[in-house]
Amino acid sequence: SGAKAGPVTAASDWTPPACYYAPKYTPAQLKAHLEPIWEAESTGYEWDAKQRAYYKDGDYPDFNKKKTGEGYWWDSYVT
Repeated sequence: SGAKAGPVTAASDWTPPACYYAPKYTPAQLKAHLEPIWEAESTGYEWDAKQRAYYKDGDYPDFNKKKTGEGYWWDSYVT
């Protein structure tokens, strides 16, 4: 494979908008963030079950841990 690139820097004085999506969580970090929310049952059974099916049991088994180091889960940021 080719040479690795360094961190990305802005080519101008660009400022991100007040809210935006960007890479935020590794698979382990996302699991640590979401599982306590599901356990608290504060978002309701249907929502929690749908989220578990997506991130844990479905399209991305075990939060996609097999691909750790290949990318991040994205989430919203508010500035």
